[in-house]
Amino acid sequence: MPAIDAAVREVGAAPREIDAVIVSCGPGGFTGLRMAVAAAKAIALVTQCRLVALPSAVVAARSWQGTSREVLVALAGKGRDAWISRVSRMEDEGCRVIDAAIMDAAALEALVRRVETASMDERTARGGGVVMLADEFLPVELAACADRLGVAREPLSLSPRACMLEGLARLSGEQTDAVVTADALLPIYPREPEAVRLWRARAGTGAGPSAAPSAEASARAGAGPSAGPSAGPRLDADASRPA
Repeated sequence: MPAIDAAVREVGAAPREIDAVIVSCGPGGFTGLRMAVAAAKAIALVTQCRLVALPSAVVAARSWQGTSREVLVALAGKGRDAWISRVSRMEDEGCRVIDAAIMDAAALEALVRRVETASMDERTARGGGVVMLADEFLPVELAACADRLGVAREPLSLSPRACMLEGLARLSGEQTDAVVTADALLPIYPREPEAVRLWRARAGTGAGPSAAPSAEASARAGAGPSAGPSAGPRLDADASRPA
């Protein structure tokens, strides 16, 4: 919050003049993600400004300087899997999550095959072969699978400027679902929280004390919801290593 306060003061503005808060809501590092989401909610509640939540995969796709019109984004790598999103990058429509889920090597291969079976016209429109944006935490099995399939791996970056530009584009466009309420904003978690998993194991039950909402509806369009075992709102910034 001190950094945000300093930025507002630097441009000579008052808190009440904040028109919108744009936040990258995950998946990402547990602590940093919750801090960012909590700060965004607090500012929106106090100032009554608009609130835009962007899946981290969208921010990564917007941050990348390449020319491909569709990319795969790998986040929250852990063990043998990672949260992988398929994101379109259209100049006139911005970035949109087509699909997203926790994937192991077999699931990644199936996804790549689906992308490769697109018609030649569609592949040309996307700008060529399959590209994956990934950081150093990409599991070895997924990296080996991508290399075997000829997927071009590019460094993953999450630029605050890219987050801002994508959010502003949504606010200025015709997307009626671009703005979310503070109450609806939650971090997107790629996996069931460890505490809930342990509770279930010890209690011998299939349901935790407060199961997180399904993310299956959540990654669908970078505009809303992201997919996976547990997530926040129906939507998909922090590339730090997940808990």
